[in-house]
Amino acid sequence: QHSIDPAYRKILMSVSSIQGMLILPLKVTKTTDLVAPLTSWLHSTSKYSPSDCQEGLTRLSSVRRRISESIRCPDSHEHAIKENALQDLITYHGMLLECEKMKFPMKDESGADELVLEWWCAFEVDGAPIIRSNLRYERLCTLYNIVALESYLASCIHPSSSSSPPTKETLNEELKKYKLCNAYLRKLITIEPTYPNPGIDLTEGCLRMCETIMLAQSQECFYKMANIQNNPKHALLAKLAMGAMELYNQ
Repeated sequence: QHSIDPAYRKILMSVSSIQGMLILPLKVTKTTDLVAPLTSWLHSTSKYSPSDCQEGLTRLSSVRRRISESIRCPDSHEHAIKENALQDLITYHGMLLECEKMKFPMKDESGADELVLEWWCAFEVDGAPIIRSNLRYERLCTLYNIVALESYLASCIHPSSSSSPPTKETLNEELKKYKLCNAYLRKLITIEPTYPNPGIDLTEGCLRMCETIMLAQSQECFYKMANIQNNPKHALLAKLAMGAMELYNQ
């Protein structure tokens, strides 16, 4: 087994496995109003008329408030899902993409000093929040939380506590979720940050580790699929098991 860097050992200890599969913890944010600081920024830049953007900014702020209220702590996945946080996150991410296209502040030096966005590292809940004043960082945090909730939903499809064996259908659903997590994580890795020290959860090393965990769990799904066949091929099972083990060891 490979030796693990102490920083990443702490991260691994923070990853939940309540349902038998690993779940990424959530990032928590403080509720804050977006309308006033972004309206002030619009007045100072004259890029767009603040009155024309008022309805969109109000909706943006409202969706963010719902997200901050539904994600109360890093392991509040169940509550967040019940409060429709996943759909809110997806909606919010799309809105932030539109803001990015419209050249809203993507750097802390963009002049939106009144915009105060506080996010706690998912793996350091007792630490101080990271404070930024740009929507690029906001979008990365949002995308990370989408991955965390998708990993939770994947683990709930057929939890280890279930008395019935997994089926091909349930395993296919799990696999789709883990593939989606990997796609989001790869996207996170490729987005160019516009700020220093994003927090350990958004560093390339940590994101690649999370991607490897999701890949390992995808491989585990393939193993289970092969194992429930009428005449499982033991050579294939051994190969799939070895592949999953190598990914977990990474």
